Amino acid sequence: MLSNDHFKNPSMLRIHLLSIFILISSCRYGEQVKIFQGQEGAREQPSNSGRVKDEQAYSPPPIAAKTAVIYPTQPTTQVVSEEIQLTPDGQELSEDTIKRVLSENSDGNYYRFPGELENCSRAPLSKTPDTRGPTADYDRLNTKKYMPNAQSCMGNGTEGRKYKSCAGLVPYCCYMMAATGDYTKCIGYWERLWCTEAQCNTAKDRGATDSQCDGECRCGATFKTDCGSSIPPVPLLKRLRDIGQIN
Repeated sequence: MLSNDHFKNPSMLRIHLLSIFILISSCRYGEQVKIFQGQEGAREQPSNSGRVKDEQAYSPPPIAAKTAVIYPTQPTTQVVSEEIQLTPDGQELSEDTIKRVLSENSDGNYYRFPGELENCSRAPLSKTPDTRGPTADYDRLNTKKYMPNAQSCMGNGTEGRKYKSCAGLVPYCCYMMAATGDYTKCIGYWERLWCTEAQCNTAKDRGATDSQCDGECRCGATFKTDCGSSIPPVPLLKRLRDIGQIN
């Protein structure tokens, strides 16, 4: 406490005020030290394997799955979005999706997609059940009247096929055939002859047999002769994207 002697002696007053300032500063510094120590105590102390522990604790953000949205020719109330899983036979979309998209883009005679001028694939059994017999859908389309021009669609000569069939642009029915395990989803002459070996094998794995074609289906025979057995089909997903059916 200050007395009259302090005011009479300026030096003593300065010393006393300085002592008070030092005392207050020390108190404040002590509080800050306690707060800082408390915060440090709340932190996890580093271990001997600190770097390894940090790396194990780090979890990278998940990578968003690639998705494809398919827009049918006719508007529907549901748009399909699914993860892409590329496969050698071009069946990267699910079996149900392939059936739905191709059926919705069939007029009962051909698979028709915007931007493609030619009807290069008949669509047997895409709209009606398989009843066989003389009035069945397959037999109705298996006539010269509905047959597409093979040279125009698959390419005429070695040079022409290089940019069409041998580039993997096979008839759309080949994707339906592979998805359903039914050789009769493609007409035997000539579309089924131009399916790839991988597509024929997938169809076979899913139940397709030569008995579906009166004993000899010859799936992929012409494609194998003219293009080889190692060329895969262009993925259906890519073809749909190229013609604006997928964003």
